[in-house]
Amino acid sequence: MIDPPVSGKKIIVYNVLHTQTGWQIQAFLPKRISPDDRVKIIDWMHNYRSEVRRQNPFWITMFHSTEYAYFLDIIHNNDAKELLAHTIDNGNTWQQLSFEYA
Repeated sequence: MIDPPVSGKKIIVYNVLHTQTGWQIQAFLPKRISPDDRVKIIDWMHNYRSEVRRQNPFWITMFHSTEYAYFLDIIHNNDAKELLAHTIDNGNTWQQLSFEYA
């Protein structure tokens, strides 16, 4: 596994959370963090995502962010049928959420 970046004096808290369909990597940021550190975290998550997708092409990866946190969800699937089912389920969830908050 690739080691996540660490900010100098400010603490970035990382968690890995087991979910029903896979896992979620969480990065909680301090209130003040440099743009360079934000880019390092996003780059690390992108590289991790790319490696997961390279090794497991049927798995779904989704990146979410807030002002003080970044999340990378990994949903494992065994085949193309499961991939399609999870993609449709997650697509419907995000459409509903965007509609509710619009």
